[in-house]
Amino acid sequence: MNHREEIKAKIEIVRSIVLEHFGVSEAEFCGRGRHKWVVRAREAFVIVAYRHTRGSWPDVARAMKPDGAQYNHSTALTAARRAEPKLQTDPTFAEEIEILEWKIQAVQPPEMYRPAQLRIDRAPAPASGPYRVEGQGNPIAVEGGAS
Repeated sequence: MNHREEIKAKIEIVRSIVLEHFGVSEAEFCGRGRHKWVVRAREAFVIVAYRHTRGSWPDVARAMKPDGAQYNHSTALTAARRAEPKLQTDPTFAEEIEILEWKIQAVQPPEMYRPAQLRIDRAPAPASGPYRVEGQGNPIAVEGGAS
């Protein structure tokens, strides 16, 4: 299995975990629907898929539309940009992300995790990002609040 196939397989694992967690069907997830619970599942997916695989934004976007339809990297990037503030303001969403991360850690080796921070903008990288990993195997903490 080459590197791209490995990343695709890991993103598929993340997607199945997210779909199961939110109780969203694949048709709803990949469809055009804008129901609140479907949008929430998509936002959670892009965050955890980008953090827990070494996939690029286009890799994540392709997993959102597996039937071959063209999904641009901006699809995943936009979902992540909309979801990131919710991690700070919505404790329920932040808790759901943490639960998903624990589920993913149970099936994926830590070497597949993305280093320290999630960068979704083009601004210069700050000295310390909004996310940091607290030791191997421990939950991801969000600055300004304990996980």
